[in-house]
Amino acid sequence: MLVAGIFYASSGDTLVPSDKPGRNETLLWRQPTGQGGVQVEVLNALDDTWIPVFDEYIRRWDGGYSNGTNDIDPLSLSVQRVAVDPQCEPIMGKLKNCNGNYGETDWRGLNIALTDENNYIQNSISKYNDYWINVADTQNTDAQKKYTMCHELGHGWGLPHTDE
Repeated sequence: MLVAGIFYASSGDTLVPSDKPGRNETLLWRQPTGQGGVQVEVLNALDDTWIPVFDEYIRRWDGGYSNGTNDIDPLSLSVQRVAVDPQCEPIMGKLKNCNGNYGETDWRGLNIALTDENNYIQNSISKYNDYWINVADTQNTDAQKKYTMCHELGHGWGLPHTDE
């Protein structure tokens, strides 16, 4: 079973798994000129069971950064709470996070990003599969839920897998 996956598609194309050889490049969010760092508006469309984990990992990812020579924040996040949306309809220019019982799939979480021809992310969704989180076995602990959240948020920022 895959723990997580990332997919991307160019406008008008079908979804192509980026975890296949040759499709694991970093994707980018477009940035306003002169702002520095990645700025992403994150939509929280999760139900209450995921809120504590989401809040924890948004704080961790958005912890700020200073290298002693400048104060550019490499990842600047703004979060908006929206209606729970298990269908996870994407919204242009935003990373949307959703959960639902998506059934006995081969993934606990996945990220889908729509990109333009230059690999700039147009929108992105991260989905968390409650089917696997709710299965009562030793592999589906709170730690697994945290790992999945952290992992999919990373894909939402545009990060690829580095261990393949």
